Amino acid sequence: MTAVAQATGNSQVRVLSSEAREANIRVIVGVGPDAAPWQCITYGDGTTEGIMSLTDEGFL
Repeated sequence: MTAVAQATGNSQVRVLSSEAREANIRVIVGVGPDAAPWQCITYGDGTTEGIMSLTDEGFL
């Protein structure tokens, strides 16, 4: 969640869902007061990648 907060510039981040995959976890978080959906991939070593907004993909 820290990586998403840094990428979005918004500290209001909460986990909406997560889905385990082979070597990583896909995490969907809500950002801001309206909980705009963002996703990122997290790894066991604590690193993240693929931080991106889902609002342009038909989720809102």
